[in-house]
Amino acid sequence: MTAEPPLLLTLTETAALLGIGKTLAYEMAANRRLPVIRIGRLVRVPRADLVAWIAAETRYPVPPDTSAAPTRRAVGRPLTGPARRIGNAPVGPRLRPVPMGLDPADGSAR
Repeated sequence: MTAEPPLLLTLTETAALLGIGKTLAYEMAANRRLPVIRIGRLVRVPRADLVAWIAAETRYPVPPDTSAAPTRRAVGRPLTGPARRIGNAPVGPRLRPVPMGLDPADGSAR
């Protein structure tokens, strides 16, 4: 004759089965995030409810929907960072201030 597993688990046993700490198991029970029953002062977790809870809480990755049309990226400022200014000259990823007295086309003195 084989011994059947108990119908009700303590929070310590539940924590060991879930691979979490005892403190977290008690917090989850207090916050009603685990299926528990109370018998007087005792707090127990029904084994069948724990299995159902695990199944309900399990998240499976959803494959992307390839049938939808591709989305367009919003047109606007470049994604390299916010625009900033030095004096009156805008400075960005492609703009650099030209020192006074230099020709912006070739960098030679005016």
